[in-house]
Amino acid sequence: MPDAITAAGLTYRVKDAVLVSDVDFRAGWGELVVIIGPNGAGKSTLLSLLAGDLHPSAGTASVDGLSLGGAATAELATVRAVLSQRTPIDVPFTAAEVVEMGRFPHRRNAANSSELDATVVGAAMDRTDTRRFSGRIFSTLSGGERTRVSLARVLAQDTPVIYLDEPTTALDVAHQERMMRQIAALAAEGRCVVTVLHDLNAAAVYADRIVLMSEGSVVAEGSPRDVLRTETLSETYGHPMKVIDHPLHDCPLVLPG
Repeated sequence: MPDAITAAGLTYRVKDAVLVSDVDFRAGWGELVVIIGPNGAGKSTLLSLLAGDLHPSAGTASVDGLSLGGAATAELATVRAVLSQRTPIDVPFTAAEVVEMGRFPHRRNAANSSELDATVVGAAMDRTDTRRFSGRIFSTLSGGERTRVSLARVLAQDTPVIYLDEPTTALDVAHQERMMRQIAALAAEGRCVVTVLHDLNAAAVYADRIVLMSEGSVVAEGSPRDVLRTETLSETYGHPMKVIDHPLHDCPLVLPG
């Protein structure tokens, strides 16, 4: 089966600054791929290029066989959903209305119905523990609550490919774990999920594959044990790291030095 996401030679320049440089990327069905790296490594830019939200200066990418070079926005919206860092907070809609926006790409499908929309939206809000404030105006929610509502919108969009940019930001420990379990479950259902994370230990526990970036390039790629190594992380992050075996999971545990 072809990969869900493929990219070759992706490069993104803004004037003299090269934010992503000649990156090849792939992600398969049923796979959770986590992109990590220090601030300014190009993680979010790469995610936007892979999602088709940015057009590369060079290189090509496709999602579910759809070339991003000529794909219409409406067509893309039925194939991939995106959780961005830059979600506006001053939207005059309730949490439920924000989640319902995820159903918009399906409105042209004759097989869709208002009953199906309601069912999918309700299930997405239950899955993200957001139904209890469905009537609240989005801007009145806390940062973590807005993140969970935004994830519910992504789930309601019901696409085979999902991109998430720092989905655990502003969440407390319990909701971080719930979020990561939900993300892993999406991949286990057969979807392709690509997410940017700063939490190296969450990446270690949940990722099928990790892509480590620095200065716009891929430094290492592979399983958590292949990528999360003491020397590699210490050099890439410019800070001493110690990687040991996790006492509770079959994966590495990263400790800052």
